[in-house]
Amino acid sequence: MTITLEHCHIARGWSALRSNEYSTHVIRLDYQWLYGLTAAQNNLLRDPIGSNTPDIPSHQSSNWSLMMPRLFAGIEIPSSISTMLSLQKGGLHGARWINEANYHITLHYMGDVDYDLANEIAFQMSQIQLPEFDLSLHGFGSFGSKNPHSVFAAVKTCEDLTLLHQDITSRMRRLGLKSDKHDYTPHVTLARLNKSAAPIDVANYLALHGNFRTQDFTVPRFVLYSSRDSIGGGPYVVEETFDLL
Repeated sequence: MTITLEHCHIARGWSALRSNEYSTHVIRLDYQWLYGLTAAQNNLLRDPIGSNTPDIPSHQSSNWSLMMPRLFAGIEIPSSISTMLSLQKGGLHGARWINEANYHITLHYMGDVDYDLANEIAFQMSQIQLPEFDLSLHGFGSFGSKNPHSVFAAVKTCEDLTLLHQDITSRMRRLGLKSDKHDYTPHVTLARLNKSAAPIDVANYLALHGNFRTQDFTVPRFVLYSSRDSIGGGPYVVEETFDLL
């Protein structure tokens, strides 16, 4: 397979396009969304030939030099399930609620990567051959024990989900990417918590929503997301999709 990189403006984010006939993977990156550049700066990166170096504001200089997308693999949440989750917002002091458009289940976090590695990641994910499966959400939980920093909806145990996670993790490890030190706990993050969120309030919120359940929903594909360098919670952009069998 030939791996190539092409700078080209699209609506948002970067997208990988595959051609079975020529076995070519092309990655396209929109710098304007990822790094907050002006349209002129973005256009120059897309077509730098014959152009002068743009005047980059000081607060953008580090991004201009690195230009590395932050990537992670995940599963999208159907709109009907997202609506159910969004109705659980509120009633917890110190919570920064995630926009329902950014709900997802993380499969593997790659972090900030360069162009070549981004291409390799997309190619490796395109080679996964696993069947589609059903998931459901059961109950709420939190991360952070004595000092909770987020609350989430838990994913009911699913062997097919575990196999998909393990396949991606194995492929990313071969590319030199580190695995998460913690055991994989599939979930949908609902809110980030600041220091004003008291543990007793978090416990009460979780107890109140302990019986939360969703119907099964089918997972026909997994995706590659990009995100900006932020404190978490989005916005996230779907850059490439990978159909399950």
